[in-house]
Amino acid sequence: MYRSTGWKRGLFSIAITLMALFSAFPLAAAEENPTSQRLIAAVPESFPPYYKLDREGRPTGFAIDVMDAVAAEADLQIEYRVMPTWKEVFAAAKVGGVDLIPNVGATESRRSFLDFTASVETFPISIFIRSESKASIQTVDDLIERSVGVVKSNVGAKIVAKRDDLNATQYESFEQALFALLSGQLDALIYPGPVGWKLATEAKQERALATTAAPLTEIKRVIGVRKGEAQLLTTLNEVVSAFVTSAEYRTIYHRWFAAPPPFWTKELLLWVFAAIFITTLLLFGVWRHRTLVAIKNDLSREVQQRTHALEERVEAHQRAEASLAESEARARSIIENSADGIVTIDPRGLIQIINPAACAMFGYREAQVVGQNVNMLLPKDERAAHDDYVHNSDLHEPRIINKARDLFGQHSDGRQFPMELNVSGIDIAGGRMYVGIMRDITERKHAEDQLRSAKFEAESANEAKSSFLSSMSHELRTPLNAILGFSQLLESDPESPLNEDQLESLTYISKAGEHLLELINQILDLAKIESGTLSLSIENISANDAIESCRVMANTLAKKSGVTFEDRTAGIDLPPLHADRTRITQVLLNFLSNAIKYNREGGSVVLESEVIPEHYLRILVTDTGHGIPKDLLDNLFQPFHRLNAEGGEIEGTGIGLSITKQLVQMMGGNLGFETAEGKGSTFWFELPLAVDEELASESTLVGAHKEINYQIAANVDHEYTVLYVEDNPANLRLIERLMKKVEHVGLVSASNAEDGLELARSLLPNLILMDVNLPGMSGIEALHELRRDALTEKIPVIAISAAALPGNIEKGLNEGFDEYLTKPIDVNEVLRVISQVIDKE
Repeated sequence: MYRSTGWKRGLFSIAITLMALFSAFPLAAAEENPTSQRLIAAVPESFPPYYKLDREGRPTGFAIDVMDAVAAEADLQIEYRVMPTWKEVFAAAKVGGVDLIPNVGATESRRSFLDFTASVETFPISIFIRSESKASIQTVDDLIERSVGVVKSNVGAKIVAKRDDLNATQYESFEQALFALLSGQLDALIYPGPVGWKLATEAKQERALATTAAPLTEIKRVIGVRKGEAQLLTTLNEVVSAFVTSAEYRTIYHRWFAAPPPFWTKELLLWVFAAIFITTLLLFGVWRHRTLVAIKNDLSREVQQRTHALEERVEAHQRAEASLAESEARARSIIENSADGIVTIDPRGLIQIINPAACAMFGYREAQVVGQNVNMLLPKDERAAHDDYVHNSDLHEPRIINKARDLFGQHSDGRQFPMELNVSGIDIAGGRMYVGIMRDITERKHAEDQLRSAKFEAESANEAKSSFLSSMSHELRTPLNAILGFSQLLESDPESPLNEDQLESLTYISKAGEHLLELINQILDLAKIESGTLSLSIENISANDAIESCRVMANTLAKKSGVTFEDRTAGIDLPPLHADRTRITQVLLNFLSNAIKYNREGGSVVLESEVIPEHYLRILVTDTGHGIPKDLLDNLFQPFHRLNAEGGEIEGTGIGLSITKQLVQMMGGNLGFETAEGKGSTFWFELPLAVDEELASESTLVGAHKEINYQIAANVDHEYTVLYVEDNPANLRLIERLMKKVEHVGLVSASNAEDGLELARSLLPNLILMDVNLPGMSGIEALHELRRDALTEKIPVIAISAAALPGNIEKGLNEGFDEYLTKPIDVNEVLRVISQVIDKE
């Protein structure tokens, strides 16, 4: 038996030795011939399985094995030069630094610097997909509007780049692209088929992949020969054509592209089975002898083991009892020392356990409540409902179990208090039990009541503030309406022109009125910002149009102040912005007016712009003024702080910059400045660029000072009547003087709503101008009366009011006014409204 085994082992060793000798034979045949032609070949560092480096840094792979075999057949010596990437390989070939490239794709772009041998292999560019995508992706046309991945610098990337209908994402390596495909980020991956399957197999992901039936394309892979080597090309062509049909070529291809050989070959299985059979026979004899001895020993051990097991069971039972007692003691300690009240009841609602915290909460001793119905801890009017919950627990459990809720408990002295209760159900040997954890939340409820009270007071104060601002706006705008309105009439009255002194005085009046109106508007803006009620109309706007609307006013103000204004944005096509057009104009005008007002005589102001990489447009305003002292910088954006300019001749409110900063931030932008005392300052703000290039049509801003057009309509052939209901004599006088200059329109007036209603019913005017805040009946109440009367319900009614907050305007339009004009009035706006009514008739 042992001799036979040794003989077989010796035979096995001889076979292994012969295999080693046969495998070494090609090495001996491949030794260098001193007379062979020596060539330099360029190869990339890594392009498996075609090219890669072994542990010693030498090139290996399918391309190297094929090149070595071809070189041996053609009597050539090859020196390989390893280069980092394909880019360096092609660069060396282009300048003639190498003689050949062992394996390269035969593309038209490479024919300019390489000649190609016969094809070494056909190289399919495959479409890799997930296995479950076979049904939905079968051809390249199925990839349209899907996510496709390619690897940078790979031929697949170049092929896809030529197709406009494919949306491809590039990756640095196949491994990154493969992960994106398997994780669902990609629908398909385009890559050379043999290389892709090899890498996927090495990553053990081949079962998760599939390829479409037809590849994207096929590329011939050849040996690339330097231009001008005709003899070498002819030699290699002959050798390659014969070699690709040889068994050696198939062996090399199988080695690098086929699946690895199985470990369990037929020969190995025969040797293993023989060894098992011999070992089994040997062990059987030994087993028979030992079995009899083992039976005897087993019986003895069985007795000992059972005795030991019984002892261990007794000890384990004792340990379990001790552990249970310890656990019960620990649980009891937790329950008794918990700050929250804990009560356990049975399915009938009877109290089984109550901890000291619950006893203290309800004012009972433990003995007084254990065994009693738990409803004794609730107010009397809630006990019946609680009993229903207990008796129908299966129905009510989903709404109660493990859900905290607030309710009232009742103390033993009858006092009720708020508490939080959370009930959970547990199943134990005795049946279903319920554990309630409760907490006295009297202090929390008190704090909540105080918080609600404080919130109510704050809201009331805010409403009072808004009411005050609305009232103040109305009271200030009413006299301003007369001041600015009559100033416009005097300034443009062709029948009674003013002399230079009168015009100068009128200018001061208008300027003072406009300054007061600006102060009112800024105070209202600041109040709306602080209360969070300021609304913005964010949309895509033209930056050039916004700047253009400010340029004229800036030029006018600069000329009056003796300052040079330069707009460096003129002629530049600026990108559109995503902002509020009105507010961006307000911000830019504030910067420009400050730069001009606080400049030196003969100074300059420059307006510039620049695009910030983070998708913002920055607008800068630079002046040559006095700069801002360092000790005043902290107060620069504080409202009503003019940085020691309060006693100067320059008018200002001190809140413009504060409003400007908050407006820019509300529009998603940033604001900043740079200043040097004695040299000047640069203020800038930046706003986000538009989300797309298509801008809504922008209306053109109209200058504040314009000529009044008294011609309201053409082809008027009869008289029209306008009824004006106004209690302020100055405002009434203003509209009367305005209407005298308008042909074919007669004005009738009333000082209160009651008289206005009588005149409306008797005269049936073509238009009614209605003040909102009237003595007695308000303008809104009068509007409702007009709409209820069949005679007057169709007459257009326009509100003219000093209540100019957005809420006032919205309310007036909702009440039914056809339009809502605010004081101080714009004369042309009033004439426009009258003209519209006449045109409709």
